[in-house]
Amino acid sequence: MPLLDRHGLVERRSSRSRRRAQGTALSFGQRPNELWCTDYKGEFLLGNRQYCYPLTVTDHASRFLLTCEALSSTREDYAFTVFERLFQERGLPANIRSDNGVPFASPHALFNLSKLAVWWLHLGIAIERIQPGHPQHNGRHERMHLTLKKEATKPAAAKFLQQQARFDKFMEVFNRQRPHEALDMKCPAEIYQPSPRPYTGLPDIDYPFHDKTIVVTENVLERSDSFGWAKARDEEEQTHYRVALVGEKVTPITQLLPGKGQESARQALQQPVIQRLLKWFRKLIVRLASHLRPLVRSRLSLIDLLP
Repeated sequence: MPLLDRHGLVERRSSRSRRRAQGTALSFGQRPNELWCTDYKGEFLLGNRQYCYPLTVTDHASRFLLTCEALSSTREDYAFTVFERLFQERGLPANIRSDNGVPFASPHALFNLSKLAVWWLHLGIAIERIQPGHPQHNGRHERMHLTLKKEATKPAAAKFLQQQARFDKFMEVFNRQRPHEALDMKCPAEIYQPSPRPYTGLPDIDYPFHDKTIVVTENVLERSDSFGWAKARDEEEQTHYRVALVGEKVTPITQLLPGKGQESARQALQQPVIQRLLKWFRKLIVRLASHLRPLVRSRLSLIDLLP
């Protein structure tokens, strides 16, 4: 290898840049189900020498502890199961606040959107993220973690089932027997009510008859397993680019502009995340045009099509 490198025969791989996580605007969550807060309490060893990662979710306004699940890891599929069961029991919140760690965010995905975060967006749940290194932005939730640590993890149980029984007992006491001064000495269960927004899963997307449905085959431009500029092929083997998930059924934006589907396409493009992607895409076109003169005319036509 040094010999090949010395003669310039080794191709250098460009280092993959890591996007720095950033916080978002935070809401006040003054009524039940306006804001849920979620996080993993720090892992700890059980008696059988296995690590336990408690996933907790609270309602910000009422301090109601919605769930506390003893999990064996922070894997995304475990979190999906917990949140789906929680949505079925309590309905959907307006916002969910979390930190920038896995599985709530993905450091290598577009806008740090993990599959879990994209699922929340599809369900109509807004995402809030605290600034890195500022746990006080989720202070009420962290304060609950302190009480949970003192009363349910010291000493730790021998196995997961026994530890989960401790968490269940803690939830009963925390929600129904312990009054809070901030709630006028009421218990969280006296304030919290289930969300009026029921969880029915993600419906199949039904596009108008004049739109053609295609399946996303891969993500390009942004190397991501969850979300990004996606590439799909239709029956005529034509390639289309748009924002979607791999495996998602979509209708190509290129066929909606112009035509009868133009209005529906522009409505889809009004979403905040899509607007940010389009802004990035415009910059990409301008940058390419500055290096390749033949692209100047196509740059102008593409920018005119974008809202």
